[in-house]
Order: sequence, then structure tokens, then C-alpha cells
Amino acid sequence: FYASELSRLGWAVIVPISPDNRSFRGPNVARVTELIASVQERPDVLTGKTLLAGISAGGMSALEIASQNPGAYFGIMAVPALVRDSLNLEALRDMPVYLRIGSADELGWGAQYDATVEAFEGAGVRLDADLLFGEPHMFGLDWDRVAVWLDTLR
Repeated sequence: FYASELSRLGWAVIVPISPDNRSFRGPNVARVTELIASVQERPDVLTGKTLLAGISAGGMSALEIASQNPGAYFGIMAVPALVRDSLNLEALRDMPVYLRIGSADELGWGAQYDATVEAFEGAGVRLDADLLFGEPHMFGLDWDRVAVWLDTLR
């Protein structure tokens, strides 16, 4: 959904597809970290920290993956995402997180925006968040703003 824009901004993009149709949370977190390590073996991909990005459940998976080894990641784009009760938010202290949620989200996530922001801020996450007026669950991004945020990570 956003891969071509991230690629245009100079990021190598991998989009994992679960072989067992399960989310990349819980036991499947290791699959993403293994995939990242494998891709970083390519000569045209830099090694080191990675940017995690996810849409909807993928955004929540990105948060969980980063919470298990926060030093391995530049930051997280979660567009949209919510904070699950089981997420170790304290592990994400000082982690840059780019969060966007549509106010007209069909799943009601817009109504949970304030609580989500409060949870992130309470944990000391470096949050760039916005509630996008009138936007549904899936929406386009302001890539100029994304680019500015991404530049702060490098």
C-alpha cells in the first residue's frame, strides 16, 4: 500500500506474507526478524537498524516486534494502529513512532485515538501522531510530512 512511496524515498521495502495466514505477533515475531536478517545479507541493502511499518494489524505487529528488541529499529510507522494491553510499551521509551488514525475509521479506531496517544506519551515514546479528519480505516498519507519524519531517523 505504501511500499512504492517508501522506496521512492530511498528505503528498501520488504512486505512479509505469513505462510500460515497468522499475524506477525506472538510466535511469528521471530519470522520477521529472520526475514530482516536475510534481506540485510544482500549487497544493495544496508545492515543495522530497520524501520518497521505496518497497516492496521500490521501496525500493531510492528509495535510488538519493536518492543521485543527496540535497539534494532530506527522507528515505527503504524498507520493505523492501536495499543494492545499485552504490549510492553515501556520497552518503546524514546522510540520514534509515526501514528495516523482516521477519524471516520469503520472499526471505531478514531474513537480510541486519544487513549492510544495517551498510552504512547505515558510510556515516553517519541510520538508523531495525528487524527485524520474524515478518513476511513485505510487512507493515503501526506508523503511530504512522512519524508520529514523519516529524515529525523537517519
